[in-house]
Amino acid sequence: MKLRLLNAGHQCLAYFAHLCGFEFVHDAARDPSFADFLFGYFESEAIPTLPPVPGIDLHDYSRTLIERFANAGVRDTVARLCAYSSDRIPKWLVPVINDNLARRPGSADGGSGG
Repeated sequence: MKLRLLNAGHQCLAYFAHLCGFEFVHDAARDPSFADFLFGYFESEAIPTLPPVPGIDLHDYSRTLIERFANAGVRDTVARLCAYSSDRIPKWLVPVINDNLARRPGSADGGSGG
């Protein structure tokens, strides 16, 4: 859960935030376009690949993550999130992509085609 939502969420945000000139994560996460993008990633990409977690509403958790990312008190930098991306992307984002590809109809895991 943490890897596919928090860690991968940071990766989803970091590169676009850097390209848009943001220095701090909280500034990017407060931008409505970035918040919508993160929420879309959580809801459409990450959460469907996760099993239910007893006692945790993953949809609520994803909303709290966006609030957490937007917390100016943390002062996390976009540069830190972008660092070591060749190690982070394969660990946190690629598994989400692979699971989503495997869930598609017609995938090699026995989907129905289409």
